[in-house]
Amino acid sequence: MKDIFPKAVHPPKLIKPYAPILGYIAAGILALFAILHLFRIDTLVPIVGEVLPGGTGVAGTFIVAVVLAEVFALPFLLRMKLSPLAHIFSGFLVVLAPLMWTLLTIWSYGSEFSTGQLGGFLYVPGAWFVVVLNFIWLSFNFYTLWALGYNNLKVRDILRK
Repeated sequence: MKDIFPKAVHPPKLIKPYAPILGYIAAGILALFAILHLFRIDTLVPIVGEVLPGGTGVAGTFIVAVVLAEVFALPFLLRMKLSPLAHIFSGFLVVLAPLMWTLLTIWSYGSEFSTGQLGGFLYVPGAWFVVVLNFIWLSFNFYTLWALGYNNLKVRDILRK
């Protein structure tokens, strides 16, 4: 009988020996944000709906996308055995989550509305220092992704039968 599920493979070879520590730090930050966002998602959607055009429908879609990115980035950061395609997808999500928050903060720059990045718990303005902090987070995740060997993933492994 032919296997219908993809075979899990080991994570890519590390570029830096301290990369797993960076991965754990990045995973902790993403997990913290995911927990904050899921804890009071009912208040988060209206907060983001004030910033994004389109109201709560667009805000709900944004929140679902960012929470899924925060959660499904964790397997790559924790160096789990995944299929080659799952490694690529999970690694991509490592930078997608902070990128989405950075873009939302830039969009809300100068407004009096909260970006909702810390959920309904704390007011996070669309200010220059929040943009800078998000850029630092995004840069850290990019570096962590590189150090964990994301560039060593081979697309041809996905196409193998």
